[in-house]
Amino acid sequence: MALRPFDDVWQSLTWADEEAEALKTEIDYFREPKPNSVEAESYPDDSGGEILFEPGTRPDLMLWTKQVGAAIGYMRAALNYASYQIALIDCPGEAHRVEFPVFSDPGLFQQQNRIGNFAQNRFGIIEAVQPYPGRTQELWWLHELARFHRHRLIRPVIDTPSQFQHVIRLIRGDLADITFETAGFEIRPDGKAVIGRWRNARPADTQVDVEPNLAVEVVVDDPLVRHETLPVLLFKMWQVTRKILTALEETFP
Repeated sequence: MALRPFDDVWQSLTWADEEAEALKTEIDYFREPKPNSVEAESYPDDSGGEILFEPGTRPDLMLWTKQVGAAIGYMRAALNYASYQIALIDCPGEAHRVEFPVFSDPGLFQQQNRIGNFAQNRFGIIEAVQPYPGRTQELWWLHELARFHRHRLIRPVIDTPSQFQHVIRLIRGDLADITFETAGFEIRPDGKAVIGRWRNARPADTQVDVEPNLAVEVVVDDPLVRHETLPVLLFKMWQVTRKILTALEETFP
C-alpha cells in the first residue's frame, strides 16, 4: 500500500500525543492529594514556621524528562516532515535542505526561510502562523524547547504550590502579625520539601495554629514556559501543531 504524503507526519504527531498522555497520567496520579503528606511545622520560638510537602510516591523525574523530550521532538519533527513532503511536490531539488521555519521577526522570516519555492497557498499558511509579536506563542515555545532539547535535557520540576488555602486558627494575639511566603521546593535533610513559610512579627504576643491545604504543579524548568503547567504546555503545543498540519494537508488534492 502506497504511503500518502502526510502519513509519516501524522505518525510522528501521534507518538507525541502518546508520550504527552502517558506523562499526564503519571503527573495526575502524583498530584492526587491522598498519596502526599502536607504539614505545618511551627518554629519552637513561635517566630513562624514551615509548610512541608512529602510526596507519597516518588516520581521518576528522569522518565518524565525522557517523555517531555520525546513529545517535543516528535512534534517538531512532524512539522519538518510536512515541509519535506511539500518540497517533494513543489520543489523536489530543494527537499534535502528545507525545514519548517519558525521566526519571531517578520524580517528574518522573509530573509532566512527555506520555503520560498513552495506553492503560494502553502507558503501563506506557514507565514500566517509565525509567532510574531502580538500573536499566539505556542509555536515559538515548541521551536525554542526543541532547540534547547538538542543541547540539553528539558527537566520537569515540581513547582511551588499553585494554591494556598491554609486554615489559620488564632490562639492569641493579632492575625495581622502573620505573613506567608512561598519557598522554592527546598529539600530538607529528612527528605521533606519546604514549600512555604509563615512569619510572626510579634512571637511573644501572637500564636497561631496552621492547617495547610495546597496543590503542587509540575512545570518545565525554563523561564520561557514556567508559567504553564507541564500537561497544559504540551497540549497547547500539540494543538497548534495539529492545526498547522491539518491546514497544510488540506492544500493537497
